[in-house]
Amino acid sequence: MSNSVERRSLRRILFVAFSAGVFLAGCVIAIKSFATFADLARAMPLLDQWDQPGLAQFDFAHLVAQHNEHRILFPRLIFAADAAWFGGRNVLNYLTILACVATSFLILLVTARRAGLNGPWLLWAAGVLLALSAWPIQIENFAWGFQTQFVGVFTAGLAAIVAICLPGGGAAGAIAAMLLSAVAVYTMASGAAVPVVVLLLAIACGRPRGQVVAVGLWGVALVGLYLVGYASPPQHSSFGDAGHHPLAIAGHILTQLGAPFGDVVSAIMKIGRPAAAMVVGLAGAVAFAGVGWTIVRAVRDEPRARARLALVGMMGFLLLASGLIAVGRVRFGLDQAFSSRYATPVLLFWMGLVLAIATAGKRARIACAVASVIVIALILRFEGRYVGIAKTWVAQHDMATPAFLSGVADAALLRATYPNPARPLQRRAELLADRLSVFSEDWARWIGTPLADHAAIGPADRCAGTFRFAAPLPVAGGESWRAEGTLAARDQTASGRIVLVDGAKRVVGYGLTQMVWPRRQTGLPDGARAWIGDFTAADASAVTAFVLLDGAPATACPIGAAAIVGAAPTLRIDPAPNAGLSNAPEGGVIDNVSLVDGRVVINGRALLGARAPALALATNLPVSAASLTTYPSVGNARVSTDPTLGDDGFEIVLDLKPGATLGAGTTLCLASLDPDFGPHRLRNGPRPDLCPG
Repeated sequence: MSNSVERRSLRRILFVAFSAGVFLAGCVIAIKSFATFADLARAMPLLDQWDQPGLAQFDFAHLVAQHNEHRILFPRLIFAADAAWFGGRNVLNYLTILACVATSFLILLVTARRAGLNGPWLLWAAGVLLALSAWPIQIENFAWGFQTQFVGVFTAGLAAIVAICLPGGGAAGAIAAMLLSAVAVYTMASGAAVPVVVLLLAIACGRPRGQVVAVGLWGVALVGLYLVGYASPPQHSSFGDAGHHPLAIAGHILTQLGAPFGDVVSAIMKIGRPAAAMVVGLAGAVAFAGVGWTIVRAVRDEPRARARLALVGMMGFLLLASGLIAVGRVRFGLDQAFSSRYATPVLLFWMGLVLAIATAGKRARIACAVASVIVIALILRFEGRYVGIAKTWVAQHDMATPAFLSGVADAALLRATYPNPARPLQRRAELLADRLSVFSEDWARWIGTPLADHAAIGPADRCAGTFRFAAPLPVAGGESWRAEGTLAARDQTASGRIVLVDGAKRVVGYGLTQMVWPRRQTGLPDGARAWIGDFTAADASAVTAFVLLDGAPATACPIGAAAIVGAAPTLRIDPAPNAGLSNAPEGGVIDNVSLVDGRVVINGRALLGARAPALALATNLPVSAASLTTYPSVGNARVSTDPTLGDDGFEIVLDLKPGATLGAGTTLCLASLDPDFGPHRLRNGPRPDLCPG
């Protein structure tokens, strides 16, 4: 007897240690993930945020106005509060995202406890939920302040489901579920699934008939009001298209469900991502059907059964939400299903599934415990991969900030924050006047004033850095420039903020080192950082770069004038196929070639010098007009300390004569022609047939 007791005691001690280890791993993942994304938080608006009304335009009509297929009333209230209380710096938006993640975690944990997980098993569940909730694969939802609605809708949905299931037959639970349903519906379109699920759960839980009727009528009213004046976005697919593409929509749903784990499986097994994701998604859907049916059949009016039914309701809601997403996005193909924003609802689905299986019995719990070790190990193993993607994603958008601060129409960089580069500059005066977003900081409002009015000028030997080159931008007037350089402070107080000052000592532009060119950073000596900026000046050679030092009073020290004042990039078009290019060594790549409405767009990377960047295009296409833009290609820039290296990214736009295509017989070859690096052929990755041999 004593040996049996000792064995049970030892097993319990070992399991407590195991549960503590899983919980500790979950805590480590959560702390590291949120610390990383806190560092990536930005005040600069991004993409859809540029279309949101300013404080002066916030009225009820704007609050309920359609945004794509969504009515984001509650998120817009958060945006307005962030502008009013935090200077529009996304502070409240990020805090809301964090609060929603934490609330969803607590809802699932409380539901797990009511479903029968106690003691060490509850500690184990907390670790698993922490690891999945904070997995950095959710890049857009953690790094972009606008995504409050994408996280909030699922938190509101889970809360509504718990409210209708767990409190019993009391009216308070039904009222709470109805109010939370309204929050979900008017947070994002996916929330339209919540009233449906809440109604079904009210029936399954045996709610009084009056409550069921009230819940049903409330749901009809919510969706009905939502549809008043609704117009399907023309660029998205709609319910009208759904009947024509049922298999595509089913495939999209399964790919969404399996995308997070399918991405990892694909990386390990070297198989296609869509296939791996569909297999994992199908397994999840089958497991949900089996577990859900078992729980629904056995539902009883007691807390544990109600809690397990709530888990089924949560998974059902998240599956329906994935269906609504698929209906709206199926037109964009399966790649859209891998978007990091969809990882949040999918991971919540898997959390619910794990808890539902774990509450089914001892053997099921043990299987879940074993699986959890594998999942957590994979999260830790691939953590760096997704953190790296997140940093590059933020870096791409960071490059627009100096142009916006400076008011310079640097289209190539402003496109990083909005597809139409004119839109951010249209909003600039408003944000500057209200001191919102990046203009909430004093230094961002110095443009056009003497630097000495704001900062003491420190000695030149206080800072070490370079102003590598200034490149003219194709803007009317010819006084707009892009500036690039490096910075290596001699002390630890350099902020990474660059101020560009003209010969009259007035501030004419800004630069930043934040997250610019992550791969180039590693090639710089002594921990130097690359910076990029924009300025307006008649004489670029008279402009000096100053770096601001942290601390008070404000101090700026000079790092010099431009070592090279470059020429505008040139594009030479030769109608003779491959003329003069065939013998040049390969150096550079074409990443994209597309033809839309008679316009060819070519993107890629090349060895372009700062002095006189030039590309030669050999093509037999009937070109009526052409333009060339260069820019730093984040994450792909050549690691080099060569001071003659310029921007290596380029975009060529060719307007074709009517009827032209990229069909058989078309030639399109590119080479860089540079006095510093010499001629190099560009490899055409997506369309090698356009430049044979």
